[in-house]
Amino acid sequence: MAKRVPQRMCVVCRKMRNKRDLLRLVRRDGEIRLDAIGKMPGRGFYVCKDPACIEALWKGRRLEQQLELKALEPACKDQLKEQVMAEALRWQQEQAAELQRQQRLAKGETTVLLPDGRAVRRVIKDGNHKSL
Repeated sequence: MAKRVPQRMCVVCRKMRNKRDLLRLVRRDGEIRLDAIGKMPGRGFYVCKDPACIEALWKGRRLEQQLELKALEPACKDQLKEQVMAEALRWQQEQAAELQRQQRLAKGETTVLLPDGRAVRRVIKDGNHKSL
């Protein structure tokens, strides 16, 4: 039986997604933090790693409403926005790299690390190794 994947809702677009595909922001001890592991205690909520959702979070008072705050300092808000955008960009780059890796595997390509540290791509067809 397959393991059940936890689902959470993005507070901006209201779509249910895998918990791993969302960022979690938490209010703890009067500070707002990006929860990288998703287990930090405190009042928290989830937002998509999509830049459009992240931008929409900072419009109006949506961030303050989700964290049940009266107001948030602009400097703190800007710093938090930079952290969230950086995390979303890192995630997008990882997704693109994984997609490229899967495409290479589908074509039969693999990367071999040589003892001197160089990486060589090879195509495997019918058990024969062919250097690219």
